[in-house]
Amino acid sequence: MSVLFALPVTALFTATAGGAPAYAANGHFIYENSVSKTGEMLNPPSGKCIKFPYAVVRVTNATNQKAHLFQDDKCNTTEIAAVAADPGTGRGTAWSKPDGAPAALAVRFDCDLVACS
Repeated sequence: MSVLFALPVTALFTATAGGAPAYAANGHFIYENSVSKTGEMLNPPSGKCIKFPYAVVRVTNATNQKAHLFQDDKCNTTEIAAVAADPGTGRGTAWSKPDGAPAALAVRFDCDLVACS
Protein backbone atom coordinates (compact mmCIF):
# COMPACT_ATOMS: atom_id res chain seq x y z
CA MET A 1 0.00 0.00 0.00
CA SER A 2 1.42 3.34 -0.96
CA VAL A 3 0.73 6.63 0.73
CA LEU A 4 0.67 9.88 -1.24
CA PHE A 5 1.46 13.15 0.47
CA ALA A 6 -0.04 16.33 -0.92
CA LEU A 7 2.16 19.40 -0.66
CA PRO A 8 0.86 22.90 -1.20
CA VAL A 9 1.99 24.40 -4.51
CA THR A 10 3.96 27.11 -2.67
CA ALA A 11 6.00 24.43 -0.90
CA LEU A 12 7.01 22.99 -4.26
CA PHE A 13 8.17 26.38 -5.50
CA THR A 14 10.09 27.02 -2.29
CA ALA A 15 11.82 23.65 -2.51
CA THR A 16 12.98 24.26 -6.08
CA ALA A 17 14.01 27.91 -5.72
CA GLY A 18 17.56 27.03 -4.69
CA GLY A 19 17.87 29.76 -2.08
CA ALA A 20 18.22 32.63 -4.58
CA PRO A 21 16.32 35.82 -3.77
CA ALA A 22 13.20 36.59 -5.80
CA TYR A 23 14.16 38.23 -9.10
CA ALA A 24 17.86 37.56 -8.64
CA ALA A 25 20.74 37.94 -11.06
CA ASN A 26 21.87 34.35 -10.56
CA GLY A 27 25.60 33.84 -10.14
CA HIS A 28 28.59 35.64 -8.64
CA PHE A 29 29.47 39.33 -8.90
CA ILE A 30 32.98 40.22 -7.69
CA TYR A 31 34.12 43.83 -7.10
CA GLU A 32 37.43 45.40 -6.12
CA ASN A 33 38.72 48.80 -5.00
CA SER A 34 41.98 50.52 -5.96
CA VAL A 35 44.01 48.74 -3.25
CA SER A 36 42.78 45.25 -4.22
CA LYS A 37 40.18 44.90 -1.45
CA THR A 38 37.56 42.57 -2.91
CA GLY A 39 33.95 41.79 -2.19
CA GLU A 40 31.45 39.39 -3.66
CA MET A 41 27.69 39.15 -4.11
CA LEU A 42 26.01 35.80 -4.71
CA ASN A 43 22.65 35.95 -6.53
CA PRO A 44 22.23 39.72 -6.05
CA PRO A 45 18.70 41.12 -6.39
CA SER A 46 17.72 42.36 -9.85
CA GLY A 47 16.13 45.69 -10.62
CA LYS A 48 17.29 47.49 -7.47
CA CYS A 49 20.19 49.82 -6.74
CA ILE A 50 22.86 48.20 -4.55
CA LYS A 51 25.42 50.48 -2.87
CA PHE A 52 29.02 49.23 -2.76
CA PRO A 53 30.82 49.47 0.63
CA TYR A 54 33.66 51.40 -1.08
CA ALA A 55 34.54 52.96 -4.44
CA VAL A 56 34.93 50.17 -7.02
CA VAL A 57 37.41 50.20 -9.91
CA ARG A 58 37.18 46.57 -11.17
CA VAL A 59 34.35 44.04 -11.42
CA THR A 60 33.72 40.58 -12.80
CA ASN A 61 30.10 39.84 -13.63
CA ALA A 62 29.45 36.10 -13.62
CA THR A 63 25.67 36.48 -13.24
CA ASN A 64 23.00 35.88 -15.86
CA GLN A 65 22.04 39.60 -15.99
CA LYS A 66 23.78 42.74 -17.27
CA ALA A 67 25.21 44.91 -14.46
CA HIS A 68 24.93 48.71 -14.71
CA LEU A 69 27.55 50.66 -12.72
CA PHE A 70 26.89 54.17 -11.40
CA GLN A 71 29.09 56.92 -9.98
CA ASP A 72 26.56 57.75 -7.25
CA ASP A 73 25.21 55.43 -4.56
CA LYS A 74 21.53 55.85 -5.55
CA CYS A 75 21.85 54.98 -9.27
CA ASN A 76 20.55 58.45 -10.22
CA THR A 77 23.43 59.56 -12.48
CA THR A 78 24.19 58.35 -15.97
CA GLU A 79 25.69 54.90 -15.80
CA ILE A 80 29.45 54.75 -16.21
CA ALA A 81 29.50 51.20 -17.57
CA ALA A 82 27.25 48.29 -18.47
CA VAL A 83 29.00 44.98 -17.83
CA ALA A 84 27.56 42.14 -19.88
CA ALA A 85 26.18 38.99 -18.31
CA ASP A 86 28.38 35.91 -18.29
CA PRO A 87 28.43 34.54 -21.86
CA GLY A 88 28.26 30.97 -20.55
CA THR A 89 31.96 30.48 -19.84
CA GLY A 90 31.57 30.50 -16.05
CA ARG A 91 34.43 33.03 -15.82
CA GLY A 92 32.25 36.13 -16.21
CA THR A 93 32.73 39.45 -17.96
CA ALA A 94 35.34 41.86 -16.58
CA TRP A 95 35.39 45.68 -16.38
CA SER A 96 38.16 48.00 -15.19
CA LYS A 97 37.80 51.74 -14.65
CA PRO A 98 39.59 53.70 -17.37
CA ASP A 99 42.07 56.38 -16.23
CA GLY A 100 40.31 59.64 -15.42
CA ALA A 101 36.88 57.99 -15.21
CA PRO A 102 34.89 57.97 -11.95
CA ALA A 103 34.80 54.91 -9.74
CA ALA A 104 31.54 53.01 -9.30
CA LEU A 105 29.61 53.52 -6.06
CA ALA A 106 26.56 51.38 -6.92
CA VAL A 107 25.30 48.66 -9.25
CA ARG A 108 21.88 47.67 -10.62
CA PHE A 109 21.25 44.36 -12.39
CA ASP A 110 18.81 44.01 -15.28
CA CYS A 111 15.54 42.30 -14.55
CA ASP A 112 13.56 40.73 -17.37
CA LEU A 113 10.42 40.29 -15.29
CA VAL A 114 7.45 42.66 -15.27
CA ALA A 115 7.47 42.48 -11.46
CA CYS A 116 10.80 44.33 -11.40
CA SER A 117 9.54 47.41 -13.24
